[in-house]
Amino acid sequence: DSAPIGKMAGVTRHLTYFRISAQMYLLDTPGIFLPGDNDHTDIDALMKLSMCGCIADHIVGHEYIADYILYRLNLHKNYIYLK
Repeated sequence: DSAPIGKMAGVTRHLTYFRISAQMYLLDTPGIFLPGDNDHTDIDALMKLSMCGCIADHIVGHEYIADYILYRLNLHKNYIYLK
């Protein structure tokens, strides 16, 4: 079995179970999973997902994504964007 996939959320329309091994199943559910628990979202992971297009830009905000990209470049002393 296989599940339809897509770059953006919204491809999964209903609950689907997949057998991974004799003792393990995968449950594919609709919705967006944010890294972290119910009380604390992992902002770094959320921004990385936004940078690679896994979360729609308008959800996080274009300016925040651009700022995070610059932050990561500066963090690693990659100043190529200044040339």
